[in-house]
Amino acid sequence: MRSPFGRVLNTIRDNPERAAFLGINVRAYQLAAFVVAGSFAGIAGALYGIFSRGVFADYVFWSKSAEVMIMTILGGMDFFWGPPVGALALVWLNQEITDYTQYGRSCWARSCWCCCSVFPGGIVGGIHALWVRLRARSRARA
Repeated sequence: MRSPFGRVLNTIRDNPERAAFLGINVRAYQLAAFVVAGSFAGIAGALYGIFSRGVFADYVFWSKSAEVMIMTILGGMDFFWGPPVGALALVWLNQEITDYTQYGRSCWARSCWCCCSVFPGGIVGGIHALWVRLRARSRARA
């Protein structure tokens, strides 16, 4: 996010017309971002196939793709460690809910909704905001 490539992508996301006006080749950067994302997705899919010892038809259903998006939102999109933390939280939450109730998906959705309401920037974003607030408070006291 703080590299020159990341800053250009943020600029393109916020206002592609202004980025083009500044001389940035918007299509080339969008293509590069697509290639990088597709490469990581391909590697992740290959590793997941090895991990689950096979590739099955239910992995193509939309809910499997939605889980990855929910992991990213739950952990925090603006931070590098957001998606891995969201994945850990989602897997842990799914395991705990299915152990205690038969209404797993409903409880899972409500828990994710509550977490996203409490931490709009994700779990890592909430921890970061708390850290910034505590640091500012300790500086004010000194």
